[in-house]
Amino acid sequence: MDFLKRKKEQSPMKFVRPVLFAFLAVLFASAILNAQQLFDSWITYSIDKAPTCVQSADMDNDGDLDLVIGHYMGRAGVHTVIVMENNGQGFFTLRHTLHPAQNSGQVRAIDVFDLDGDGDLEIMTAHDPTDKVNFFRNKGGGNGFELPIECRAGDETYDVTAGFLDGDGFPELLAVNRTEGTVSIYKNRGSAAYPAESVKVVGIEPRSIELFDMDNDGDNDIAVSVAADPFRRAQLGFNGFVLFENEGNGAIDDSARVLYKIANPNLTFLDTILNPYKILAADFNNDNFLDLAVACSSSIFSAVANKNVVCVFLNRQDGTFDANPAFSRPERYTVGYGCRSIAAADVDGDGDQDIISANQEDGTISVLKNNGNGTFAPKVDFLTPNNPPSVVSGGDYDGDGDFDVAVVSLGKPPSNPGNSFAVLKNKGDGNFEVGTEFLAGDLNVQGNIPFGIAAGNVDGDGDIDLAIANQGIHDVTIHRNDGSGSFPNPVCCADWYFPPPSPRNWFGPRAIVLADLDGDGDLDFAIANQGSNNIAVYKNNGTGGYAVDSTYSTGGGSAPFWIAAANLDGDGDIDLVTANQGVNYISVFKNNGNATFAAAVNYIVGFRPVFVFPADLDGDGDNDMVSCDQGTDDFLDSVSLLFNDGSGTFPVRTALQVGSAPTSVVAADLDGDGDGDLAVTVAGTASREDTAVVVFKNSGSGTFTFNQRLLPGAGPNHIVAADFDGDGDLDLITVDKARSAISFFANDGNGTFAAAQGFGAGIDPRFAAVGDFNGDGDLDLAVTNQRGVSVPGQGAFTVLRNQTVTPGLALRGDLNGDRVYNLVDITQQCNCIFLGTGVCTLSLSDVNCDGGLSPVDIILLLQKVFVSMSLPC
Repeated sequence: MDFLKRKKEQSPMKFVRPVLFAFLAVLFASAILNAQQLFDSWITYSIDKAPTCVQSADMDNDGDLDLVIGHYMGRAGVHTVIVMENNGQGFFTLRHTLHPAQNSGQVRAIDVFDLDGDGDLEIMTAHDPTDKVNFFRNKGGGNGFELPIECRAGDETYDVTAGFLDGDGFPELLAVNRTEGTVSIYKNRGSAAYPAESVKVVGIEPRSIELFDMDNDGDNDIAVSVAADPFRRAQLGFNGFVLFENEGNGAIDDSARVLYKIANPNLTFLDTILNPYKILAADFNNDNFLDLAVACSSSIFSAVANKNVVCVFLNRQDGTFDANPAFSRPERYTVGYGCRSIAAADVDGDGDQDIISANQEDGTISVLKNNGNGTFAPKVDFLTPNNPPSVVSGGDYDGDGDFDVAVVSLGKPPSNPGNSFAVLKNKGDGNFEVGTEFLAGDLNVQGNIPFGIAAGNVDGDGDIDLAIANQGIHDVTIHRNDGSGSFPNPVCCADWYFPPPSPRNWFGPRAIVLADLDGDGDLDFAIANQGSNNIAVYKNNGTGGYAVDSTYSTGGGSAPFWIAAANLDGDGDIDLVTANQGVNYISVFKNNGNATFAAAVNYIVGFRPVFVFPADLDGDGDNDMVSCDQGTDDFLDSVSLLFNDGSGTFPVRTALQVGSAPTSVVAADLDGDGDGDLAVTVAGTASREDTAVVVFKNSGSGTFTFNQRLLPGAGPNHIVAADFDGDGDLDLITVDKARSAISFFANDGNGTFAAAQGFGAGIDPRFAAVGDFNGDGDLDLAVTNQRGVSVPGQGAFTVLRNQTVTPGLALRGDLNGDRVYNLVDITQQCNCIFLGTGVCTLSLSDVNCDGGLSPVDIILLLQKVFVSMSLPC
């Protein structure tokens, strides 16, 4: 013990402390936290045409990366290119819409390059199925682009790029012609003049081209991915890439080309159908020679293991093109299904090049992290919008020093408003903000379909838990919050899993509500069972354990679709109401005071009511009712307003026309005048062109006037109102099931809302619950997902953590309370841990929430300040 004491007394830390503080003060004195987005998920943008390709580049020379996106509108449609301008923090707005030359065909590929040497970037487009290449001259300074200049290429132009080939200082233009199996090379005669082309035979179905200096001789060589060698058409397994060496003056010798195969030496049938797509060059093993990576996938047997891979060819540094190939045999790395597009960048900040793939068939991107020697760790998948991500690009969009990712997603059909692009922000460690997924339902049973979700403190521990109705396997699961906003998986058949009783008297739960139904101070729940035409009530035992109490019929064929709870008859207890999709009425169940209920009393509304919301609409102190009706009577596609006479009876019904297929409604004081306004989600007709959120202002007496029509994402299914941005008024969020996202509408304070900002919300989202799940003082969101990512066949829910800085609220890690994470907080944290002085309140200084203070807390705070990594709690 004396030895340990002496070692502690002689610790060099007393000498290190002042040096550490001085170093931090000099090096990082000006560091501040970058602006953060509202939720910790990808940002999604709806666009009105089907995107096919994307490039990241600074198109207006303002120092940040903009996005250039190509569009497809069907064979006879209007094909365009749009430029989305970056505001410097990674948020994008439409700046320019460009129209290629007439009859050019769809925009298959885009690239950017300074073709005329004036310091700004031109846009080049390849068009399929025509033989056209267009390029748009940049006027400079963000002032737009000139009309396109068209060049004729070979049949079915599939890719385009530009670069220096002949050393004259003018960049050449190159196009890949898929049907002809050729590459067109346009020599620049100065000022981006391309009067003629030369054609090089490449192979069968070339798809992608890359210019790079393979042998470090100072000129660019050419690599083109191909489906097969043109001189060996009868033989299988020659899919790979063709390499042409530049002779130094831009001369490319067809006969000198070398084919490199992606097939294994022991050829199998599945190897022959592994098709190469995007090819790119990067120095993967840090030897100062450029290597190659090829995105490879099969159009059939797409789910077969190892048939969706990235093939990596390491450069052997010899630059020869004889019988000894210049590149090693490829290593294959499995990625998601339908890999077509890849990008290379240092996503985790460790100094080497990683690989990101866009996977069309499973809605993900895969990240292959480099081990530092040109080999890669197994893939890590990140969810992207529901429509398949077709092309990936990237760059530091928000200026925080790490590599973010942009993907474009093609809707089905191309006119689908699900068309979108998304930006995934890098957390600083190579992981991307996509929300946090948790599995729902019985983990031992496949096929759960989570629908309704409710939030509340069910176990009395002070944090917000979740209850989910899983229609597919007919159960309810309670997910307890561990206090940090994480939800451990429920255990089958234990206290947190609630199947129907035996014999089964309910099935097909669609919606769930949490409320204190028996007046004992804890939260019970009730579910609407679409499959059995009834509701079921479960009582809480006080610790979050539940037992079924009783079921109540909603009527034969009624198919209850939604359930809500409120004191309808003024007697102080909570009653229940259901919207019954199979009929033309809602059902009211009056509470006897002990969580037993009288038989249903039905009230006529429009046919096929799918949602009901209780609220005091006319200011008389009792709860009225609003239902969303999708029926075919005189109340077609309307909301029905039912006014309470004070006793829980609803004799008066009026209708409010809102548009085609209303799906949900919320009543809340949106304009701050003290009465309940309405916001209604409208799914629209089959084309979804009339999709909207319709906002009505209340006169104060229950009459409503149209206020605003908002544009959410495709398929708005549910709407909630809450103060998400902490400014004191109620904002709106819709769950957009057709684009795997939510739409956030910020309130300006008087009930007028800004344009939607989209955030990813998991695959096939349906309903949302609001609560401060991680206890940081702002409102988070939990969204049910019909399909999960982590376990195929399992439904899930996604938690979106709010990143708003709320005025007056203490932030964990903000030790000086200035609302900014900076050097002062780090210094005070060091003082707390090493000196025991300063503000050492555990709720502020324990940034990893492990119940104590340690150097780990300092490291996490350093990462928060200087690389914008999120704190773990």
